[in-house]
Amino acid sequence: MYRHLSSKVDFHLVYIAEAHATDEWPISYPTVTAQHATATDRQAALDRFVMTHSWTVPSSIDDVDDTASTVLGAWPFRLYIGHKGNVVYQGMPEDCTYSTTTLYERLTDLGVSL
Repeated sequence: MYRHLSSKVDFHLVYIAEAHATDEWPISYPTVTAQHATATDRQAALDRFVMTHSWTVPSSIDDVDDTASTVLGAWPFRLYIGHKGNVVYQGMPEDCTYSTTTLYERLTDLGVSL
């Protein structure tokens, strides 16, 4: 999606609290981490994610008070479209995955040529 649309829309990842931290709600992942106690911990987790997945989307971290996640209801993960200072789409995962069909439809509604 990023490769296809990055010339038409801006993308940004905000790395939030771990959904399955080893010290809270662990499940088996190749890379595991404890919940972030500091901004440095969260930045380190984001850095590992970027390296592990060759991630190229511009990214930042939520603060350790989880302000962005709380305000936007982002936990465990969400896709959003912001337009003219407003959130105009908040995707909801189903069965731990996303169908991007609705997201693409909303972008088309906003005038983005796909």
